[in-house]
Amino acid sequence: NMWRAAISRGRVDQGPIRFLRECCQASLKRVAQRPFRETPLGRQWAAVADRFPEFLVLFQVGDFYEFYGEHARVASSVLGIALTRKNSSQTEPIEMSGVPVFALPHHLARLIKAGHRLALCDQVKPDQDIESTRVSKLVPREVTRLVTPGT
Repeated sequence: NMWRAAISRGRVDQGPIRFLRECCQASLKRVAQRPFRETPLGRQWAAVADRFPEFLVLFQVGDFYEFYGEHARVASSVLGIALTRKNSSQTEPIEMSGVPVFALPHHLARLIKAGHRLALCDQVKPDQDIESTRVSKLVPREVTRLVTPGT
């Protein structure tokens, strides 16, 4: 089917290697990439971000607190940290920045001094009963602290 379409468009004369490369790239582009908010981690983050719209959300992922999207751009600008992208073969890239857990007090102070309000969303360890029946490998997270310039 792809060969017929290529022949009808006159693209076969470009060589089989180049043709196959183009076909593979086209099929990869056709793979539906989900927005970050539709992934399990993204849904968790979005729930917190939607619940606290006036706060920057610091989302604990392992040994780091990560910011996503617009929150990442703001944190990167204020803290002078790298702005990168979280890429996955299954999702669209999203801007991301992060700080190590051990450096959190320093970064919190700088963000508060800049006038931002922060919601810290930490990983919470599930009970053993929940752990044994859980199918998803998604770590449960909860907002454990709201930090504002007045606190």
